[in-house]
Amino acid sequence: MEEGSSFWSIQLMWKCVNATATTLLAWFFLESAKKGFGPQTIPLKFALQNGDGETSFIFIAVHYWEYFLVAAIGIAAGLIGCAFVEINIRLTKLRRRLNFSKPLQLLEVIFFTVLMASLTWNLPLAYTVCKKDSFPDMEFIQFNCPDGEYNELATLLLATPSTYGLKHTFHAEAHAFTIQSLVIAGCVYLFVLLFLFGAKLVMGIFIPLLYAGSCFGRAIALSLKLDPFMYAVVGASALLA
Repeated sequence: MEEGSSFWSIQLMWKCVNATATTLLAWFFLESAKKGFGPQTIPLKFALQNGDGETSFIFIAVHYWEYFLVAAIGIAAGLIGCAFVEINIRLTKLRRRLNFSKPLQLLEVIFFTVLMASLTWNLPLAYTVCKKDSFPDMEFIQFNCPDGEYNELATLLLATPSTYGLKHTFHAEAHAFTIQSLVIAGCVYLFVLLFLFGAKLVMGIFIPLLYAGSCFGRAIALSLKLDPFMYAVVGASALLA
């Protein structure tokens, strides 16, 4: 979908998204109405695939007022997206106006590569939070922590987003990461992505935006004592959109 979307009508894509979202919300409300709106929560059904063709389902209790919270997250992500696009356009115009030669284009890529490497390796050293590694199914990173423990920020920054990063934010237990570590990781990825997108290198924007959004969504859930799995998905979807 990511590759093919370049050839689709943007208007058609948004119509599909809006139709799907409206249908889902309407179905949830109708299901709640059928049950008389008794409890203050409604169960949401999520499908999980293990990669081997097997699907399992989990149910998450959601309060009615969380619809407004999800809408607020969508609005906030939209504002971040507007700022992201506007700044990126200005950077692209600046690159064209400066008319970088090929050696300068290469130096730009090297500079941001060194910057990203410096941030991802030095931030976990400067802000070290070690926790006992009691999650055998998760590939957490020890970094400079004692044996049997993992470094929160190193795990979030050094893990490959497409393989382990999203697995950590979507599936790790609620207390696996603190709010501060999640916010720092999300900001680092968003900041570096802002400057790299448009540089002379082959890169994708799909997975990094999903990952940054999932970090922010999980942080919001932890601050409000809500389900981190659900809001990691909400944050990832909102920032990507």
